[in-house]
Amino acid sequence: MRGVKFGFRLPNVRGYSSFNYLKDLAEYGESLDFDSIWVSDHLLYPENYGKLTAKSFFFESLTTLAVLSSLTKKVVLGSAVLLPLRNPVLAASILSTIDHASKGRLTVGFGVGWYKPEFDALGVKFEERGKILDEEIEIILQLWSKKKINFKGRYFSLSLSFDSKPYQKPYPRLLFGGKIKYALKRIVKFGGGWIPTFLSVSEYKDGLDRINLACKDLKNKDLLFAIDLPTYVYKGEPDKEDIEFMTKWYGKKKEGIKRLGIFGNYEEAVERIREYMDIGVKHFVFSLIPNYKERLMLEIIKDRVISKL
Repeated sequence: MRGVKFGFRLPNVRGYSSFNYLKDLAEYGESLDFDSIWVSDHLLYPENYGKLTAKSFFFESLTTLAVLSSLTKKVVLGSAVLLPLRNPVLAASILSTIDHASKGRLTVGFGVGWYKPEFDALGVKFEERGKILDEEIEIILQLWSKKKINFKGRYFSLSLSFDSKPYQKPYPRLLFGGKIKYALKRIVKFGGGWIPTFLSVSEYKDGLDRINLACKDLKNKDLLFAIDLPTYVYKGEPDKEDIEFMTKWYGKKKEGIKRLGIFGNYEEAVERIREYMDIGVKHFVFSLIPNYKERLMLEIIKDRVISKL
């Protein structure tokens, strides 16, 4: 298990919980010695998720990370993943501020998203979001590493000096979500690493092989291979209400969730994590179903799963 890290995703979107619940869960997770805490980046979501939880609270991702930077002391704070919904100059400044507030504990995951209405609401062209994201990343990295930038692209044209540099030098670790076809291009260009979700062991291995092949000649590569997995671990038999909730939440049958995540009793969970570790996963992010049992699930994962690896 050398070098492998474990974190979890806070339920800040698709919401049901109060902000105090998020804060308490983050502090509790750190007290259990989890290595990282992650947030999702959405402003809107399909209404059926709110109906499942009976409440509908949404908490913006970067504001949430800013609060967590003062509440926590040692955990990595990550976005999984940050969408191209913000002006890149503003995003660079906010991320730098969080990195300073946390004294260098920020990891930035980028991705393209999938829910068209939130892009429409902000006037971002959904069909061109991948190209927009690429320009935004390039601008952010230039802002972080140069005193002055002159950038002229298809979506942005900037000439400015920028003093809001990150705490980490030259900047925080980058990760890229999504399908390997698109993530691979960004990893080759920008470095960092990969953090997909809902991938089986074989699918992840295929992506990992493609990344290693494409990046074999890169100098000073320091790639991190992470994965965000739906997680439900139980003793004996699973709770029927939890299973019903989970299948509705993920829109998949139990067998599908089990193939694409960590779903099983203690022994099965340990074995599944080992399978991912064996192919090269170095950082696990556990996505827990939002049913007010996250604290218990974190305890189970820590005491019954991670301790056995």
